[in-house]
This record gives sequence, C-alpha cells and structure tokens, in this order.
Amino acid sequence: MLEFPKKFNVKLTLYNEDYSFGNGLYRLLLLIDEYKSVNRACKEMRMAYSKAYKMIIRSVELPFVCGVKSTLPKTGKPEFVLAGRSNVGKSSFINALLGRKSFARTSSTPGKTRTINFYSVNECFYLVDLPGYGYAKTGPVEQEKWDRMIRRYLESGEDIEEVILLLDARRIPSEKDLQMFQWIVSTTTYEPIVLVTKMDKLKRSERAKSIKEIRERLGATEECLLIPFSSETKEGREEFLDLIEKILQTGEEV
Repeated sequence: MLEFPKKFNVKLTLYNEDYSFGNGLYRLLLLIDEYKSVNRACKEMRMAYSKAYKMIIRSVELPFVCGVKSTLPKTGKPEFVLAGRSNVGKSSFINALLGRKSFARTSSTPGKTRTINFYSVNECFYLVDLPGYGYAKTGPVEQEKWDRMIRRYLESGEDIEEVILLLDARRIPSEKDLQMFQWIVSTTTYEPIVLVTKMDKLKRSERAKSIKEIRERLGATEECLLIPFSSETKEGREEFLDLIEKILQTGEEV
C-alpha cells in the first residue's frame, strides 16, 4: 500500500494559473493513479464519490458558444457530445455531472438552448451541448439551419470522442430520436452511448420495462451502452464519470 505524508501541500502552475491542493487530494490522486479507478480510490479512502469529484473537478468554463453562423472551434481536446430532443434534460445532466447547481441554464420551456455550447472541464476535455431537436414552435427554416450546422459539426469534428444520446425514460423514442440514433451510427460507424434521463420519475416496477422498450425501439445491439440517469438522485453519475475516465485513459471508444 502507498504511504502518504501526514502533511502535504502541492502548488501547480498550469497555463499561468495557480492551483493548490492538500494531503487529501494528493492521496486521492495517487490512489486513482494506482487503481486506475476513481470508484476504487473512493472506497479505499471511505470517501463519498460526489465529494471526490468535487475535489477533482477543479474548473468548469464555457469558452465557446456558437450560433448558427459561427465558426466552430478546434479545441484540440476530447469532446463528449450531448444530443437529444428539446427538454430531455441535457442542461440538468451537465449540472448534475459537474456538481454545479446552475452552470448550464435550465428552463421548463422546450428549445431554450439554441447554441452549441462547449463546456471545458479541468482544461482536459469538453462537454458539447447541442441544441435540442423536435421543438414544434421552431420554424422549419430555422430548424433546417441548425440541422445543417449540427450535421457539419458531427461529420467534421476532429476531436469528438463519443456521442451521447439522451432519451426520456418516460417516453418511447420518437421518430426524431430514431433518426438521430441511426444518423449517429451511419456518421460515426458506432452506436452512441444512450443516457436514459429522469429515471426518478418512474416507479421501481417500470424501470426495467422502460430500458427494454427503448433498446428495442432504437434497434440497438446488446453492446450498446444504456445508462439510467437522474439529475435529482444523481443515479448514473458515477457510472458516466467512470466511463469518461476510462475513455480518457485508454483513448478507446466504448
């Protein structure tokens, strides 16, 4: 087992900015490096997973907000792209994942996000929030402009690591959902990760049925990863963060 100094403080200078952390984070980082797993490191330290990620996620920024006529950035960092229909809960997912209450703006009004938002996490990777699709009040001309921009980004994005399709646990996937799933497969040659949101809205007896129906409706293979998620209870956050960690370490698609 690793030995740790009783008192320890580290100061890092990254991109001309100083970051300081003490013995607790130092020990956590060493254990993560040893076990290659945040989950195992937390168990070793008897630390709540949520506390660990609050320690690890040191910075979250929104450096790029792209409108329909914007030039898309080349970030040079792994990008995890979030796609889903309007009001499926992408902003709530981002806030829950990063442990921030209102960093990504949420709204009860569908179609609120009309930009492509690039969230930088620890200056290490990006969460890219695409505009929601399928909002009826969006005019067909405007929707077509956004569809073209999203297609252009997904087809030409050099730094895209994974595409995550968010679906509402309470609803059978719509035709738009099916089209997005199939289009992602044809564009990237692999199935997206499917994040099934709002699981807390279902009764316990409804959960397995919902996951089964979504998989069947999509025509997804057994290898396609479906992650149940709730921004209220934080169910699925640990699994998704472990997934990001694995991808960043190995550079392999799941």
